[in-house]
Amino acid sequence: MKIILSLLFLPAALFSACSNTINQSQDFSTTPNFSPLLSPESEYVESVPFTARFEMYTNGTKRIFTQSMYHNLSPDLFIEASDPHLIQIKKAKLTWNDFFKTMPFTLTKECLVTGTKQTFCTSNTQKLRFLLNNQEVPEALDAVIHANDTLVVTYGQ
Repeated sequence: MKIILSLLFLPAALFSACSNTINQSQDFSTTPNFSPLLSPESEYVESVPFTARFEMYTNGTKRIFTQSMYHNLSPDLFIEASDPHLIQIKKAKLTWNDFFKTMPFTLTKECLVTGTKQTFCTSNTQKLRFLLNNQEVPEALDAVIHANDTLVVTYGQ
């Protein structure tokens, strides 16, 4: 009879011990940066492939990239003849600078130097600007490209 009574009360004793352990454990709901689905070291990784857009204007004139010298210059991110303002991105975490470095011109935060050596640099009267998703972002070249981003580079007053 003692054995039967012990077996009946054993689950209750185990549950009580487990409850005490759970109550003594850390309360994760108040821990900063805790997500039950992601560890603190995890980060969001955008799935690839995806696309983004860019446009470039100098003194009010839209630059067109229909010539083949601009197309398919990198396996990771490139433009094609069918829509030369649409960037095909095949690798995550690439920046706008990574894209422009594949092109046959030079673009920095201060200057655009075209393939024909036309130079457009920020001065007292004119400025090179970067609008990322309709907001001016001077450091846009360092920004990671995300799906459906649009970068507009302008030079002028």
